[in-house]
Amino acid sequence: MAPSLNKIIILSDIHLTSDGKKIADLDPLNKLEAAINHLLEKHKDLDHLVFTGDLANNGLESEYAHLKKATSGLSSPITFMMGNHDNRDSFCKEFTYYAFDENGFIQSSINFGDYVLLFLDSLKDPYSDVEKNKGFLCRKRLDWLENQLSLVENKKVILFVHHPPFPTGLEAMDAIRLENPEDLYSILEKYKNVIHIVSGHIHRNISGNYREIGFSTFKSTSHQMSLNLKSEKVEFNNTEKSGYGVLCLREDGLFIHNEEFN
Repeated sequence: MAPSLNKIIILSDIHLTSDGKKIADLDPLNKLEAAINHLLEKHKDLDHLVFTGDLANNGLESEYAHLKKATSGLSSPITFMMGNHDNRDSFCKEFTYYAFDENGFIQSSINFGDYVLLFLDSLKDPYSDVEKNKGFLCRKRLDWLENQLSLVENKKVILFVHHPPFPTGLEAMDAIRLENPEDLYSILEKYKNVIHIVSGHIHRNISGNYREIGFSTFKSTSHQMSLNLKSEKVEFNNTEKSGYGVLCLREDGLFIHNEEFN
């Protein structure tokens, strides 16, 4: 008998704009619609859909209204995450059913058999002393994570956080990753049941292992990060295909695929 499988589709950094404004000569809304059409054609059997943050480009209600309309026809459950371009209040005015946690952050968990998926809110707000575009996990968010991990010590955990706590080798992006990764890893090293970390923010397919934990980032559904490791400036391009991730969970392990579309 074949092992049971759960399929999670991961859409990253959709950066929706209002009034059709383009980024790198691409229309993010058209690209999101193309991604949704592609995944519905190729992955109708998905169990869950995750947006890893940077849902909006400017955190505007009108941008989240586009997101709400674009996803309204999907029947699968969806988890939305916050990125550095997002605004919690604007998001929740459109997605009124989406609840904050007890401390006012957008964090949640879901279970798939032996696996637990935990979703962290790394949007730096309201901490104005953290550099723009960097992520931050305050004590309240870290305490939430530690409590969640303590409840599932016998489970395999996949952690989702928009800002990577790990280096990727892209100097420009590593300069604006999570501000306080040591605070996060001190918790992960205590519980040792986080087996993989998924991040957004990078606009590229990257996989690796850092501090004995696997990690993955995925292409944007819109514009991609140029592969220029030594650049000190963020360089986007529209010459590469867009993409999304396919995370498959089985009792005997997990595997990840990268889909591309025009």
